[in-house]
Order: sequence, then structure tokens, then C-alpha cells
Amino acid sequence: MLVPETPATGDNTLVLALEALAASDYIHSLTLVNEALEQGCSTAAITAEGLTLRGTFKFLTGDTDGARADLEKSVELNPANTQSWVKLASVHMEQGEPPKAFECFEKAAQQNADDPDIYYHRGQVLFI
Repeated sequence: MLVPETPATGDNTLVLALEALAASDYIHSLTLVNEALEQGCSTAAITAEGLTLRGTFKFLTGDTDGARADLEKSVELNPANTQSWVKLASVHMEQGEPPKAFECFEKAAQQNADDPDIYYHRGQVLFI
């Protein structure tokens, strides 16, 4: 994540959330990402990254509606974030909406056709 020269408080807190995630301290990471989003981030792209992380946590804990809301807001703020599109596709599959999942994979590929996660996850969906 590229932090601006004069970061907002939320930017700094999101960096801490990502560091906690890298250290496998998931509960701390979730707490920090929530704080970062409440504090406010300096750019739409940084906010989108925070929403992607929080949406991922929500999805993993079974809150698919909350995950969907965060991931949809993330791609609204930063349509180039292929990870948000891929994760949103997983949410659609979990909610029994395969056509919407494949639309998300297509939108991700339009943003970055070289991102292997798109094809890996789409392959998993096709296998299932």
C-alpha cells in the first residue's frame, strides 16, 4: 500500500492492520481495519483496500451480506482492484448467484488480465 507523504490517521492504522495480518494476528488486524475505516483514509484507493480487507474478514466469518457491501463499495471506489472483484465473485457464489460471480471475474480480467488469482478462482468455481 502506497501511503501519501502526509497520511491520514486511518492510513497509518491501516498499515498497522496489514502488519498484524502479515504476523497472523487476525483479531488485531480486524480491530485495526475497523478503526482505520472509522478514522478515515486519505484516498479512495486506500479506503478501498481497507474495505477489501474488512470484507474478506466478514466473508470468512460468515457475514456474506456485510462482505458483499464492503466489497461492492471497494470496487466502486477503486474498480482496478482485482482482488475485490475476485472476492466479490466468491460472495456471489456463496449466495447462489453464479452468473454474478462470472460477471465479477470478467470485470477483474478487464482491469488486469495478467492477475492469476482471477483464473485460479474462476477455475475453482467451474470445478465446483
